Amino acid sequence: MSVYNDGRYVSDAIESILSQSFTDFEFLIVDDGSTDDTRAIIASYNDARIRLVTNARNLGLAPSLNKAIRLSRGEYIARQDADDISLKNRLSLQVNYLESHPHIAMLGSAAVLISQSGEWKQAWPVMLKDIDLKWALLFRNPFVHSSIMMRRSVVEQAGYYTEEPLVAKPCVEDYDLWCRINMIWQSANLPTPLLKYRANPTSVSVRTADEHLRQANRVASKNRSWVLAESELGAKRDAHASGGCHAYDDANELFRSPSGHDPELSPARLRAAVAFLDKLQNAFYAKYRFSRSDIGTHRRHWYWIWGKHLLALSLRTRAGLANKLTYAALGARYMMRQAVSLICGVPRLQRKRVLVCSKFVTVGGVETHIVNLCRLLAQNGAEVTVVSRVARSEVPALDQLRRVPVRFIATPFQHGGRVSTLWAMVFWPLRLRRHFDILYTFDLTWFTGFLARFVRPGGRVLGANWGPARPDEMRPAALKVLDGMLLESEFQAAPYRHLLPAGAIPHLAQITSAARREPRYVDVLRVAFLGRMDRNKGMHRLLDLWPTLAIQPARLDFYGDGWEFNRLASEIRTRALANVHLHGAYTPSALPEIYERTDLMVLPSESEGLPLVLMEAMAYGVPFVATDVGAIRTLAQDNPDVCVVPLDDAALKLGIERMARAIRNGQIDGQRLQQYHRERYSYDLVAGRWLQTILNPEELWQGGGPTTRRPRQFEPEHAEGLVGDVVRPQVRDRPVI
Repeated sequence: MSVYNDGRYVSDAIESILSQSFTDFEFLIVDDGSTDDTRAIIASYNDARIRLVTNARNLGLAPSLNKAIRLSRGEYIARQDADDISLKNRLSLQVNYLESHPHIAMLGSAAVLISQSGEWKQAWPVMLKDIDLKWALLFRNPFVHSSIMMRRSVVEQAGYYTEEPLVAKPCVEDYDLWCRINMIWQSANLPTPLLKYRANPTSVSVRTADEHLRQANRVASKNRSWVLAESELGAKRDAHASGGCHAYDDANELFRSPSGHDPELSPARLRAAVAFLDKLQNAFYAKYRFSRSDIGTHRRHWYWIWGKHLLALSLRTRAGLANKLTYAALGARYMMRQAVSLICGVPRLQRKRVLVCSKFVTVGGVETHIVNLCRLLAQNGAEVTVVSRVARSEVPALDQLRRVPVRFIATPFQHGGRVSTLWAMVFWPLRLRRHFDILYTFDLTWFTGFLARFVRPGGRVLGANWGPARPDEMRPAALKVLDGMLLESEFQAAPYRHLLPAGAIPHLAQITSAARREPRYVDVLRVAFLGRMDRNKGMHRLLDLWPTLAIQPARLDFYGDGWEFNRLASEIRTRALANVHLHGAYTPSALPEIYERTDLMVLPSESEGLPLVLMEAMAYGVPFVATDVGAIRTLAQDNPDVCVVPLDDAALKLGIERMARAIRNGQIDGQRLQQYHRERYSYDLVAGRWLQTILNPEELWQGGGPTTRRPRQFEPEHAEGLVGDVVRPQVRDRPVI
């Protein structure tokens, strides 16, 4: 909450928060240079949950809110204005909803409008569904700012409230942030009024009403331009103009107020405005990839409203006969469309077609990522085809992939080789057509050129690689057709950028909700290795070190499959290691149980990218020791609950022993580790970035062709130095809000 000379109302606002039925929160109040008794009133409250921050001078609402968010430690951010009142169960209802709906990034509610003296004036209903809210954002702000609760990680990813003076000073910084959040994530409103909103004539939005309206229209214009994939200036120039006026502005004038508004438009301008609105609506549905049922309901709703509005205008307009007939014809057309939609359903939109190529060798992060990405794309309306020259039937990922609505094409030769490649080149063209919008491939050989033939003109070819970055090994045939690379981290993407554009997004693990890691007493330390059992994963090094580790009593569990599985089983039998156990391949459904009985995970790899298995461990609150290869060091940045060590046996031994002592001494905080994961690598954040990148790859680079595109500025993930010591400072538990 930011306050500025709000001494008259601030007590009501503070007491409404302190009396909430949900109590696990911190209450950050930023005094933005008040000159009245506001600061003294706040200081009079003796409640440890209140944290008062004082600005030396008046900075404004947006900078003060950003300061509070950066100082906050909670998983969720709830907004409160100094002259509004939250009802007693507000925080409880909103937290419960966000916990049970992990795909929702921000949540508002209905409100009750009250007078300056606190008397009830009227109800303030709100739209509820994501599709309705996103559509409303193209024209106005459908959220009550003081009722909002949002995920802190989403606010950080979206870039906080804008402090641009043109937007922040007229107090439309909230509208701007909601638009940016809803470009990627989903939102909702609760129908229950959870806030008393005070109609205050001295508020900034009232005092600057004209400028507030101008800047709100500017934000709406930018949002519409983004949906249309045009620059704001380009959208303004998309005239279909008549008499020097633009259809863009005419449509806003005609439909911003669906009732009680009688615009004076010529027939030509009216037809242009309606054509623009149809274009905007179709682009809106294509941009967000809503379900067909949601699109059908939304279309019919607005066809009815617009048709009724136009027919009413045809009866009451004072313009000539031509205008009356035009209004009537367009209104009748919308009514006819509504009737046809009810009878026949909504017409199918053009769906993005995505071709994915990868190997399916064993249990591993890439296989898990491919399955989760295909599921995400299919859920969002894309037609996905997966092809593989190497697909072993015993790999669990293949069984999971068959349960996803995608088309899977492989060869009869499970272990690949020249015969498998020849089969693919002869028979795949019979099943593939040249109509794919995107090719996303881990097969960076000359075979990429063969698959690129099935990408339509204007489509995109995006590459990825297994493990560490190897730009010097890039095949010329693949480099010739690639439009860009998608790597797991900035650490891996940077070496490719002298060759072609490269972006960084972590691989996708479908962990939408993991149980909170509760503190536990550890007697027998359970150490685990999970993942692909290849020679470069270091399982044999860990097995050699195990008898020498001063961490007993302890047991070691290996989970996974791969080329080294049989050899590892033979070594365990030969050495007669009673406290070492080898398990086979595991499925995603088994992960919660595996991590629940694991105290420490060890990954002594010689070669890695950004291992998905380590992000899964953090999601479940399990600390790890890993070697400093690939981009693993980025997971140790500002993370006191993990240990990254140099690639040698002595350092690995020391790291495991220190982490074992820290776990037994209670210095490792599993919930803190889960919070770290949620803020940086949660499913919502990563899935949103993958969805935007795969379905709209043109947004990654600016310019016309592959040679002129430049990468989007992803957040740097490279951390200087290593974390190898496990002596941890005592950190206070974070509140939920």
